[in-house]
Amino acid sequence: MLLSFSNVIIFGSRIYSLDSALPFKLIHDGDYVMIENDVLKIVGAGETEVDAKEDFAREFDFIYRRYNELSDRQMTTRNMEIKMMLNTIVTGVTEV
Repeated sequence: MLLSFSNVIIFGSRIYSLDSALPFKLIHDGDYVMIENDVLKIVGAGETEVDAKEDFAREFDFIYRRYNELSDRQMTTRNMEIKMMLNTIVTGVTEV
């Protein structure tokens, strides 16, 4: 099932404002729920949809911050592409 996050992703004290809704696949696999965005290669998993969304937000936060800490020379070509996509879709990060 294809769904989307609204124009924000919230993790901890950070709110990521997005230029548009971020699509993801919702997959039920036995006792687990997975949320996956193929383009950004981010997957969240949990026992419930809420858990999977929280895990996805955690992964999104980690990847956004980590990729922006690294120089392009330290990254693979694919990771540089993901970094550029992230920096295109994230219009702002607010700490609350």
